[in-house]
Amino acid sequence: MDLLTNLVGLALLCAPALALNPDRNISQYAHSAWRMQDGFFNGRVNGMAQTTDGYLWFGTNTGLLRFDGVRFTPWAPADGTRLPHSDIHALLGSRDGSLWIGNRDGLFRWKDEKLTRVSHVPGPIGGGIVEDGKGVIWAARSADDTAGPICRISNERARCLTGADGIPAGISVIESLIEDAADNLWMGTNNLLLRWKNGSPAIYKPQGLESNSSIGVDGLAASPDGSLWAGMAVPGHGLGLEHLIDGAWKPLLTPQLDGSTLDVTDLLLDRDGALWIGTADQGIYHYYHGRVDRFRRSDGLSSDFVSRFFEDKEGTVWVITPQGVDSFHNLSVVTWSAREGLTTDNVVSVAAAHDGTVWIGNAGGLDSIKDGNVSSIRAGKGLPGNQVRSVFEDRENRLWVGVDNDLTVLQNGHFRKISRPDGSSIGPVRDITEDPQNNLWIESGWDKELLRIRDFKVVEQFRLPDISSGRELAADAEGNLWLGLKTGDLARFRDGHTEVIHSPLAAGTRIRQVVANPDGSVLAATTAGVIAWRDGQQSTLGTRNGLPCDGINGLIWDSHRNLWLHTACGLVEIEQAELQRWWRHSESTVQFKYMDALDGVLPGNAYYQPAARSKDGRLWFANGSVLQMIDPANLIRNPIPPPVHVEEIVADRRNYPADGLARLPPLTRNLQIDYTALSFVAPQKVRFRYRLDGYDKDWQDSGTRRQAFYTDLPPGNYQFRVIASNNDGVWNESAATTSFYVVPAFYQTSWFLFLCAIAAVSGLYMIYLIHLKQVTRRIQEQLATRVEERERIARELHDTLLQGFHGLMLRFQSVLKNIPPEAAARRMMETALDRADEVLLEGRQRVHNLREEGMPGNGPWENLARWGNELAQSRDTRFTAAIVGTPQPLDPAVSDEVYQIGREALNNAFLHAYAKQIEMEITYDRKSVRLVVRDDGAGMDNEILERGRSGHWGLSGMRERSQQIGAQLNIWSHGGAGTEIDLFIPAKVAYRQPHKKSGWNEFKRRVARQSE
Repeated sequence: MDLLTNLVGLALLCAPALALNPDRNISQYAHSAWRMQDGFFNGRVNGMAQTTDGYLWFGTNTGLLRFDGVRFTPWAPADGTRLPHSDIHALLGSRDGSLWIGNRDGLFRWKDEKLTRVSHVPGPIGGGIVEDGKGVIWAARSADDTAGPICRISNERARCLTGADGIPAGISVIESLIEDAADNLWMGTNNLLLRWKNGSPAIYKPQGLESNSSIGVDGLAASPDGSLWAGMAVPGHGLGLEHLIDGAWKPLLTPQLDGSTLDVTDLLLDRDGALWIGTADQGIYHYYHGRVDRFRRSDGLSSDFVSRFFEDKEGTVWVITPQGVDSFHNLSVVTWSAREGLTTDNVVSVAAAHDGTVWIGNAGGLDSIKDGNVSSIRAGKGLPGNQVRSVFEDRENRLWVGVDNDLTVLQNGHFRKISRPDGSSIGPVRDITEDPQNNLWIESGWDKELLRIRDFKVVEQFRLPDISSGRELAADAEGNLWLGLKTGDLARFRDGHTEVIHSPLAAGTRIRQVVANPDGSVLAATTAGVIAWRDGQQSTLGTRNGLPCDGINGLIWDSHRNLWLHTACGLVEIEQAELQRWWRHSESTVQFKYMDALDGVLPGNAYYQPAARSKDGRLWFANGSVLQMIDPANLIRNPIPPPVHVEEIVADRRNYPADGLARLPPLTRNLQIDYTALSFVAPQKVRFRYRLDGYDKDWQDSGTRRQAFYTDLPPGNYQFRVIASNNDGVWNESAATTSFYVVPAFYQTSWFLFLCAIAAVSGLYMIYLIHLKQVTRRIQEQLATRVEERERIARELHDTLLQGFHGLMLRFQSVLKNIPPEAAARRMMETALDRADEVLLEGRQRVHNLREEGMPGNGPWENLARWGNELAQSRDTRFTAAIVGTPQPLDPAVSDEVYQIGREALNNAFLHAYAKQIEMEITYDRKSVRLVVRDDGAGMDNEILERGRSGHWGLSGMRERSQQIGAQLNIWSHGGAGTEIDLFIPAKVAYRQPHKKSGWNEFKRRVARQSE
């Protein structure tokens, strides 16, 4: 047994118990039965016990059953061990968590999931097993041999006692065994009663056993005062039920019961001091402080033969019979019916008197309850009629009773009839109330009338022809009369005038009770909720506010001004603070306490006054058949949190134990976890919450369901936790837990996912290489096409333009020879021809560049410097060119584009800037090549920078060229502040690479150049 179970068991032992109320009749306890014919047991039940983990155990002649309040589970050890015989005679749950099992083969112990046989304790064990105050186990034998009738087990050592230990000779069979408060062992044998302590015996014989040695003492019960009850299964003088007081035998003799007439089979003195008497043919007798009542088969007991009693840790009393098992426990709501002495089960009204008497309107009688005793005035025996309708006590403590069609006043045991002024009957009295002026108001069922009565006379009669009256009437502190109408509306009546206050509820709603409160508010119980009226405002309280149902049969205030609603589905209590909150926010959800049939509530509809509060604060409700009572100051509460257990894990129809770490197979689809909580007062009201750590993000409320379901859980470790509350909402926060591991399939493992990731990356890389190869081939094709086009252009330039230009120059030179040397025109012609030579040389260089993809010397810098100097010769602008770093070979395409960009920048500076100074600087470093052209001229405005001059494409061309080679072009300028053009080319694009052109760097460079 794990630590959690031990702690729960210890808490259960130390917690205050829910005891039965011995002042009640046994018929007013909650009774449940599990019968053999209903399939709960396969054999007769012989014994019962409860272990510290909270489970109940039933020993039968066909094996051992474990009970959790809902399910009987056959017991079978997980290790495969088993009892030699399945016929179990006695059981005991000891404080150390052990279950002691007695059968005909001896004594066995079940602890920590292990079954062991107690050596040196021969069978059969049948007279009982008890644990004394020191933890010593005593087992009674039922065999006529020399081994000894009783065995002692302590510290795993066992020994059976004989005559040497003080056990008198002749005792062979022990029928009953108990320990009293003084640590005495009492043994009921086949012919005497033995008290034994530390080897000192004392023998007691009731008078009936003196002459009959074959009669045994079958039942024993020790009282806290030191006295002892002994029961014998034979009636007669000195037999039946006897009481041993200070060594003297006294019979039980009360007006209701003579103990000598009983054949007693077992006795139980419950924790509150009430004596339960089991008999062989008369069912159960219940005795407390001289009061006796009875419960037998005709009342619902499974059999009139009682074998054993047992009281569990919550105070529930269990009764074992040959036909099954019955249980009795307290109910918060007590029922009074014909069984308890009412005239009949037709209760239609209830009223509370000043002296504590509760008056009940019934068919055939006017019943009353005072101090728990029922009395009746019945038809033909003092009651002037048959059907008692309304009952009301006025401020002068007079009781007004509507009987049949008459109104009467009960005075000194006699009924005085009240008649109309003409001597006729009042008619069927629907309701009675009293106003602040002590006028009595009667609502008559004839002709929709209100009658005012004073000094026993009808002084006013009011007909209400314009409204559909009901049976509900109340007077407020201001003298208004409030009527509940059949239409569901309220009516306020005063001084002969009627005002109808229409209800917001649906048509057809019926008002069953009206209550006028001291604060001026009015509440009406209806078939569709509560109508509330205060300060001219109406509100409704019903299921939309969280109530369990809308049908309200009656309502009443308790002594603390909490509101109680007797509804169609149970009893609801709303505390005053919560009610005031609802008055302020009528749309809000209200918090309440709820009791249903499991708490003893029997809903119904009383036709007249449905509720009353007696002088002692108890609340009484008439439901049309019986009367029910609840004491708000002494509600039956179960303070014991239920022990919680996880019982089993079921994965794809295969069962796994809940203790330890269960390994579930791969791809487990359907998972079911069975759990339970051990509260036996009302198992149907035990509620659960569970959480699967590793899957659930929050606690799941499963209500009363005792199973959790999951589908397709991913592989991994999980821990399941569950908590539960008892019937009164007391939660056990110590969660029961179980852990399990879902084994992953091979394709769900980490190594498989890692291999898949590697395969995916490899596949993507192969796709990338294929794509790279395709792109490279496409670029190479484009480059080849471009080279061919460059060569074609070069041929055309060489064969046409340059050749033609050269021929033209020869003709100009022929003309030059005919011009005198001293002529100014000759000098101008020579200068033009020199310039033409330069242009022709430059043209040849361009053709060479188209064919060779290169630029001689220091690349674009020398050409740009020469071009700048030529532009500066014909202008007053000073031009300087500088080179920074060591020039390196540039990619031919990049070198050409840099030259064109630089040339366009110089042209713009000389032609449009009107600058005094123009600077050009080209920088070679490891990371980049940078060309800067700046001037101190007129500058450009933002519009020209962004769009260029109209009809000019220089700036646009420069940007397009820089994009083609993957360079960055920045232009800074402002009107009157000059211009700076900065071209930045990354080294990986600018410089000629030493390896093959088909390599990766070549590819990036080609892509950058051919991206357009």
